[in-house]
Amino acid sequence: MQKDFHFYCIAVLARAAGFSRKDALVIAYCSQYVDDATEGDPITVQVNSQMVRIDPVRTSYDYLKPNQGLESLDWTAQKRVHIPFHFLPARPLDPDHPGFPFSYVTAPNSVFAGVLLSNAVAEAHPLRRLCRIGIALHTFADTWAHQGFSGLNEPGNDVEEIKVKDPFTKRWKKLLLENLIDDLFLIGIPDIGHADALYFPDVSFLEWKCEQGPAKMPGGGYNALRFLEAAQMIYERLRQINAVHIVTSDPIPWRGRQVDFVPWDELERMIQEQLVAWPKVAPGLLSGIANLRQILNPDQRCQNWQEMFRDWFEPAPGGFPNRYAYDRLAFRQHALQGDVEWDERPSSQWQQQAPFQAATSNLHDFWNTPWAQFHRGALLQRHAVLERLP
Repeated sequence: MQKDFHFYCIAVLARAAGFSRKDALVIAYCSQYVDDATEGDPITVQVNSQMVRIDPVRTSYDYLKPNQGLESLDWTAQKRVHIPFHFLPARPLDPDHPGFPFSYVTAPNSVFAGVLLSNAVAEAHPLRRLCRIGIALHTFADTWAHQGFSGLNEPGNDVEEIKVKDPFTKRWKKLLLENLIDDLFLIGIPDIGHADALYFPDVSFLEWKCEQGPAKMPGGGYNALRFLEAAQMIYERLRQINAVHIVTSDPIPWRGRQVDFVPWDELERMIQEQLVAWPKVAPGLLSGIANLRQILNPDQRCQNWQEMFRDWFEPAPGGFPNRYAYDRLAFRQHALQGDVEWDERPSSQWQQQAPFQAATSNLHDFWNTPWAQFHRGALLQRHAVLERLP
């Protein structure tokens, strides 16, 4: 999934389930930041005269960046990043019940994903609870988008013969990118996650199919239907959570009235409308590099979400975050001063990085920024997954 679902849709689902504007945005920011938290080296932060060494939890790699691509392929990355946050096994290891054999393959609405969400809800620290819910919802949502794949380097993730249904002709088309995929196989790119399937599992409106694994089993599906099912399950979980953890009353403007929550049967059509919408381009969308870039870029879809649901988040809530707009640097800039555009820095530069200055004046306030609590929450989720693996 991309940020149109992980941030914009999640924020809407949280608001519809009865969460306040501020809490819904914290949950949604943390959900999307799982795809953007590339900081994995220790960071020294100066808070007034005190030096604090932070050990952030990396939750993402950008395969296309030279300083991250190769690093993302080893077993450490699979175990500590891909599996705990993006390709969760369907069930935890349970040696006492051999009737449920362990598999690393991801399955939608899995038992394991439910365990992580329950752990997040049980968190005592209020801000960390919201952060952990957002992180867990990212992983929970990915069980639909990444179903059938695992976070390991294994033949079952091998994908060939990708085809996409053209929305104009209704015909299946094999894209030129498939030739590129085949070329990559020739030089031995590992079969980790859905790397072989490129962006096809993550773009909401695509209907695609492929041959997967050594047995050439049929794979793919209509992403919009998968994502809509994920949205409904997330909404229902958030309704249950909010029934126990109501923070503040923050009515939602809905069809000329103020409501405490929006029922799913009223919300479903609007969610589906956003998920199925193709970019506004002429026929021939599935040919040409320019059109493919437009498919990959979620910005127009994000803008559509904003236009439809902006009044749910305005006027801006007090505190941070306070906008229904995602900025991958916002968490960092709220917690730290200086240049926080560190995604392309190699580890050698990190070792010489001067201490960051905290954006707040005392340690308590710094520790209670969403950025700091995101990393505490990510650490807890990673531990919860690793201790349940073989």
